[in-house]
Amino acid sequence: MYHLYAALVFLLIDQNILEVVEEDLNYFQNLTFLDVSDNRIRVEQLANLTNLVELFIQFNQIDSLHITEGMFPQLEKLHLSYNNIPANNLPWLGHLKKLSLLDLASNDLVTLPESMSFLSSVEELNLSSNQFSSDSTLVRPSKLFYSLGAMPRLKRLNLSRNKFTAFHNDDLTMDSFKTLQELDFSYNLV
Repeated sequence: MYHLYAALVFLLIDQNILEVVEEDLNYFQNLTFLDVSDNRIRVEQLANLTNLVELFIQFNQIDSLHITEGMFPQLEKLHLSYNNIPANNLPWLGHLKKLSLLDLASNDLVTLPESMSFLSSVEELNLSSNQFSSDSTLVRPSKLFYSLGAMPRLKRLNLSRNKFTAFHNDDLTMDSFKTLQELDFSYNLV
């Protein structure tokens, strides 16, 4: 039984991995769970792991994304916290058609794309501990809430530990946050 489990789950945490020989990943086609946190790996380097369901790739100094159509066809949970992913790279995540959980905590995000509707299957989004602020000069805070409100399946949203002084609903419509069930707004400046 152990051999079956080892084929499905693999942990490579804090191994100081800098490079991945992408062709070698073809030997791990049954892998469904991978934790490569605290290394220096880019998401795209793992694209040959086509059966991954959950990927932890936190603390990898990721500062860009380039995920294309068909990459990670089974991926449902992606943990990208503690990286430095810019907001203008987030639309690449729209190619992950089965993605239901996305963790972008602690990425120093100050803004978001105009609409996050490209995350059409995401039900849980963690944006805690970023740099969103009610006092932002880069974007009106109500535009951030409008962008998040456009996510068609969003049920759980974590906006804790940012710098909001209010829930900015100026630009929201009756269709905004239609499926939202849980909102964590703790440790803001409200």
